[in-house]
This record gives sequence, structure tokens and C-alpha cells, in this order.
Amino acid sequence: MERNLPFILAVALFLFGVVLLYPYFTDDTFHARISLGWNSSSDSVAPDVTVLMVPGKGYDALFAEVLGETTWKEVSDLFRTKAGIAVLPANDILTVTKKGDALIRASLHHYLSRISGTEIAVRRSGKGWRVQRTPLILSEQTMIKTFVVHDEFARDFPEFYEMIRRSMQWDWGLLHHLKPGDSVSFMIRGIFDRKILIDLSALIGLSVKNARYGSFTLLKPPGCSACEFYVTSSDMFMSPPGFFRAPLNAGRVTSHFGIRDDPFNEETAMHTGIDIKAELGSLVHAARDGVVTETGWKRGYGNTIIIRHKDGIKTLYAHLQSIYVASGSSVGMGDIIGSVGNSGRSTGSHLHFGVYRESKAVDPLTFTYERLWLPPFDIAEQFREGTTQKALVLEESLMRNKSFFVPETYAGIDPY
Repeated sequence: MERNLPFILAVALFLFGVVLLYPYFTDDTFHARISLGWNSSSDSVAPDVTVLMVPGKGYDALFAEVLGETTWKEVSDLFRTKAGIAVLPANDILTVTKKGDALIRASLHHYLSRISGTEIAVRRSGKGWRVQRTPLILSEQTMIKTFVVHDEFARDFPEFYEMIRRSMQWDWGLLHHLKPGDSVSFMIRGIFDRKILIDLSALIGLSVKNARYGSFTLLKPPGCSACEFYVTSSDMFMSPPGFFRAPLNAGRVTSHFGIRDDPFNEETAMHTGIDIKAELGSLVHAARDGVVTETGWKRGYGNTIIIRHKDGIKTLYAHLQSIYVASGSSVGMGDIIGSVGNSGRSTGSHLHFGVYRESKAVDPLTFTYERLWLPPFDIAEQFREGTTQKALVLEESLMRNKSFFVPETYAGIDPY
């Protein structure tokens, strides 16, 4: 009897434990807590998920930099050996999940068309890896995406920048003036994989909050995707008033004075004036009284006028369509001297306006007002009625720093 006593005590303790814990093991909530506790306590390091869009070329160096050379080599080897994918297709979405230094999952969202695709996932299973293929259903939706700049917009959000700049036409230069802490919201329509933008169909409008230039919202007239963007609302700061008249009655500065990315080759270069976007044929006015010293074609500038003023100052008007003054003639402030064109090295109709003091280029906005591009009078009322709600939603998203889907009516589409 004494010899069996330890065994009897062990059995009694086991039965007592079963009776005590039975309610928990029959409770679904308890199982959920066990699962959650296991996931969180088994490793103090939370999963680290990195999502990347595959660029058209040169992704090896980029992914090695972002993921680390060791992780990227492991991911690329897994896709090659387990999934038979040696080259990642451009614009696919790569998701890499790690826990600490350990890779636990890598997936590729491969898009077969604008409406379907396949997720190819390689996940750790025991001591090996398992490949799983799952169909993807894509959808065309309208969304507001909001971004806060940390360094530079193009550097912070390179994939989205490359997509959006093609739709912004002249206005893409605005993105280069966003500084750390500035924010911008875009209303876009495109193909989405859940919340991931796969293909951009249209840019409907944008709202900008900039520490230097203030806040403004740009939208296109309803039902006119080929139209220009116009200002719907603005708290944009005006340049200090000086002794120059603005060379245009209406327009918007799209490229400022100073170092910028060249719109043709994106190389850094000095921009010795400002570019004012305006409709082809808009009248150009002399900024101040003076004498015309040069007219005609100049390399890069196209049709150009140069006016000499007092105090060693000259003004330059370039990319003109027409020239209405002759060299040697005197002009008064506000006189019509030409019209806006697209001549020379130009990407669209605009006026390049330059100011020189003692032959040295200076910022024209220290001499004159900056104007905003407003809708023409013949569509102003229709534009205001058709864009008010869109502007309110854009500005709300900017204020709240939120991204969200909006009804299809915002894209000018009746879902019914």
C-alpha cells in the first residue's frame, strides 16, 4: 500500500486538475485566449511586414537595400526554387513578413488583367516551405489617399509618385515644393487590390497644405477628364506686393525659381525664373515701364522678349506664341507685348518669366504677385456647383490625415 501511495496521489492531483480546468477547455473564448497568448508570448518581437511594388527594372538593388541583402536573397531564392519565378513581373506587389531576423512568409500579388490576379505565397511550414496560390479579385473604385511628407514626396512615396505625375500634367511640379510636415490628399479612380492601388485610371483632384504657400484645392470640371485643374478654394499665400505688375491676368505658378528637377530629364538644374501655366494665346503684359532690348527666337526659350527697366533690372518673357513689340520700342507697365505659347524647350503652354538684376537672375516673386489659376468665367458657375462636395471631402481628409474610399458619384459615375 505504501509502495502505491505516490501513484495514487499523482492520479488524484491529475483528476483534481481536470475538474478545475474543465470549464476553460470547453469555452471557445478560452481557446481564443490560448491562441492569442501563444502568438504574442512565444516571441516578444512583433511581425514586421514590408510591402513593395516591383519596378520595371533595377529592383534587385532596391529590394536588397530595403529588405537587407540576406533577406532579399532568401526571398528571391524561395520564389525561384519553390514557385518557379525567376523574374518578378513589373507592377506586381511583393509582401515580406519577418519575425525578428527570421523570414516567415513572402507573397507576390501577380496581376493577370485589370480585373483578376493570383497571390503566390511561400510560407514557412515546420522545417520547410509551402507554396499556396489564391485567386485575387480586383475592383475599380474611387479613393482619397492622403500623404504626409517626411523628407521629399518623390522619395517618401516613389511608386505612387511615378503613377500620379503622369496624370498631373503641368501640376506635378507642385509635389516638389512639399516640405517635411506638409500634406496632400488625392482623389483618384483606379484598380485596387483591397486598398492597394494597382493601376491609376484618373486623378480627379487634390488638396494641398503647404507651410510656405498655404492651402489650396484643385479639381477638374465635372465630366471633363481632359480639362485643366482649377482652384476651387484657397488660403494660398500671395507673394509680397512689389513694384511689378503680374505679366498675366490669370495663371498659376507651376515651377518656382531655384534648384529643381528638369522636366525633360529629371536632372537637378537651376531654374532662373518662374513658369506660369496659362491657356495658349493668353495675353502677356509688361511688368514695368521700360525699353524692349531683344525680341525673337532664343535657344531653349523659343520666342522671347527682353525689356530693360531702371535700376539695372531686366525682365524676360519666354516660350511665347506671338510677339507684338519690336526691339527698341518703349513700353508702359501693363502694355500687351505678346501671347502665351509653347515654343522652344517646353512641355506645355506657359510663360517663363525671369527677372535679372545687374545680369544676375533673381526670384521674380519678390517683385510681383503670384496668381491662382481660376476657372474661366463661362464655366465658373457650373464648375463651382459640380466641385463643392468633392472639395469639402478632400479638405476633410487632409485635416484628418485619413485615406478612404468614396462613392462612385465623386468620379462622375452613377453607380445605379
